[in-house]
Amino acid sequence: LGRGPDRARPAAVRAPWPRDPWRPLHPEVSVGIPCFNHGKYLRAAIDSVARSTFADVEIVVVDDGSTDDTAAIARSYGARVQLIQQTNRGLSAARNAGIGVAKGRLLHFLDADDCIDPQFLARMVQAADQQDDAAVFCGGWRLVDSTNRPFATGSVSLPANTYRFLLGGNPMPCHAAVVRRTAIATVELFDESLAALEDWDLWLRLAGAGHRFVAVPGALVDYRRHPGSMSRDIGRMLAAAHTVLRKHRGHHPTARWRGMRAIRFGQYCENVLPEVRRSGARSICRALLRHPALVESALLYSLFALCPPLRRRLRVSGLPFERDQDGGRGDRSV
Repeated sequence: LGRGPDRARPAAVRAPWPRDPWRPLHPEVSVGIPCFNHGKYLRAAIDSVARSTFADVEIVVVDDGSTDDTAAIARSYGARVQLIQQTNRGLSAARNAGIGVAKGRLLHFLDADDCIDPQFLARMVQAADQQDDAAVFCGGWRLVDSTNRPFATGSVSLPANTYRFLLGGNPMPCHAAVVRRTAIATVELFDESLAALEDWDLWLRLAGAGHRFVAVPGALVDYRRHPGSMSRDIGRMLAAAHTVLRKHRGHHPTARWRGMRAIRFGQYCENVLPEVRRSGARSICRALLRHPALVESALLYSLFALCPPLRRRLRVSGLPFERDQDGGRGDRSV
């Protein structure tokens, strides 16, 4: 991790690809792309970085035990892409492997089935250069389907108390943000015990350590939703959400912590169920059977949803019941 102080960089320039396959020895930004059997999307992800208007970038692809053509696709880029191969250890371990070899002062975590806008890295580097006291820089995103057709957009606005805000749920897809290497060095890497939402846990730890988050305007990345998306596995996501909140339970009274668990449960179900329908309902039922603590959350959320006075009381106490803020459509489904 810490490999020298942050350094000022020149203005963004046109990327040299494909005419110059040179990989910078001391890049400004390191883009880590973990991939497990998502070879059919990987080339689009790599190419989106190659089209970036900011040139001082290295790409690290971590093949997390894939059985498809992931490794072959990464190798086809030659020296322009660094390939790491490992046995399947999960998303967190793959992200950490990429961080372990990354050289940039800024780190970007791009999933293999997502893409970035050509201006994304330039905008993030500019924000980092202008705000030396901030650690995480967050942009907006476009939701796209498996054919790359956009169907919605999302953005995040950050209040002064970022930590409390983040406790309400993960406000953004991981690849919508760029983080300083020096900041991650203060809170350790992704938690490899988490099967999902490892990015939310990292944001919470960074905010809890006092690092400042900055919102950068504009939808600058594509967040792909397809049948194989991890976010479609409702049981997995709900169980991971409870695990993350349990890690941060010591900062809050028991009653408030139970309220946060319940709200997280309901918001996730409300956001995802319209997309997955019957299969999602079955996943929720299976999750309730496997994780009894979710039953309490489901009952509490039903009570919150049906009782306006209780919702108002929750707002006063600082619990992020988003139904009252945006008519029930929160962006915290990732």
